[in-house]
Amino acid sequence: MLVRKKKIFIIATFLIVAAIAIVLCVGYFTEDKKNEYDGTLVKFHVTEQEG
Repeated sequence: MLVRKKKIFIIATFLIVAAIAIVLCVGYFTEDKKNEYDGTLVKFHVTEQEG
């Protein structure tokens, strides 16, 4: 009886870890990639020192 409970515990742990890994991988690979920017990119360069 103890061996059966241990076996069920190991299988349940494996299934939980596998489910978490699948969710993380799917979330990472289906994330929308940002190729465009909302707004204007401005490069600010200071040529004169204040003082």
